[in-house]
Amino acid sequence: MDTLWALKKSRDFFAHHFFREENEKMFSDEAALRLILRMNVLRHKVKQAEKTVDRVGHTLFKAMYPDEDLESKLESMLSDLKAEAIENPRMTFGWEECE
Repeated sequence: MDTLWALKKSRDFFAHHFFREENEKMFSDEAALRLILRMNVLRHKVKQAEKTVDRVGHTLFKAMYPDEDLESKLESMLSDLKAEAIENPRMTFGWEECE
C-alpha cells in the first residue's frame, strides 16, 4: 500500500506542480533530459505496481470464483467493447464539459 501512496504522490506532482515548478529547467537540454528521466522512472514504477496489482487481483478472483476462466471472460469483454467502439465511436471524451 505504501508503494501505491508514493506513486499517487508522484502522480499528483506531475499532474499539478511539475510544469509550474520545473518550467525554467525545460530550456536547457541537460535539464530537460533529467526531467524526462524522472518521468521514465515514475513510469517504470507504475508499470511494476500495475503488475503486482494484477497478480493480486487475479489471485483474489480465482479464490472467489475457482470455476471461472478469467482470461476468457476478459478477452471476450475486451472484444465486445472494441467492436462497440468501432461501431459507435464516441464523439466526446468528457473533458469538453470542464470548460
